[in-house]
Order: sequence, then C-alpha cells, then structure tokens
Amino acid sequence: MSKMSELHTKAEIILMGYAQEIEGEGELRVMLDYFKSPLNVKYDTDEIIRKSIRFCKNPKFKSLSVNMICGMRMIAIGLETDEDEEPFDLLSPYGAFGYVYNIDAPDCSELGYSFYQKDANNFIRRVG
Repeated sequence: MSKMSELHTKAEIILMGYAQEIEGEGELRVMLDYFKSPLNVKYDTDEIIRKSIRFCKNPKFKSLSVNMICGMRMIAIGLETDEDEEPFDLLSPYGAFGYVYNIDAPDCSELGYSFYQKDANNFIRRVG
C-alpha cells in the first residue's frame, strides 16, 4: 500500500470519529485536504495550519480527530510545544493541548485543551 493510500485510510478512520496520531505537518495537510470532499466543505488548509500554531513555540502536530459537538463539526489538531511540561498524551486526565477548527462556525475556532477517552472497543474518541 502506498503512503498516500495509508494516509487516506487513516483519514477515513478519523472521519468515523476516532482520534489518530499523526506525524507532522505533511500528514496533517494531506488529511485536511482529504476531509474537504466527504465533509462537503471549502476551507483554506494553510490558514487552519497557520492559525493552529500562531501562538506556539516550536509546535509539533501529534494527533487529529473529527467529531460533532452541539451540532457543529469540529477538527481537533493535537499539538506538542516547547512550553509543555509533560510529553503529549491524548488520554491525559488534564486534557490534550491543541487547536479546534469549528467547520460550521470558523470564528469560534480556538486553542485549548480537548479531552479524549477510549470507547468499549478501545478506540480513542474526543469527548470534549
């Protein structure tokens, strides 16, 4: 399987609501572009990436998830920065730092902490 096919498969898993680890901006960019068709949206991938890291020191893209909260579709990008005291942990009880892009209300997108948990099948989902 080619690298692009692997990334598209990972993107499909993310679209089913399961958070996935990613390796850097290249993977993030491929998946954000991939999401546009199945989500039927037009957004500027470069702008999302730029806004996600604008206040971070030496950011690293670590995870990606898509979910719906209060009827709005969200893309959560997990970030690790030089300011972090602990290594990135998606399941931290204190939350995982990142940027949440609100597809349906882009002006409500924000940096902050998101919370994740494993479901009954041991898949990780964003819960808040």
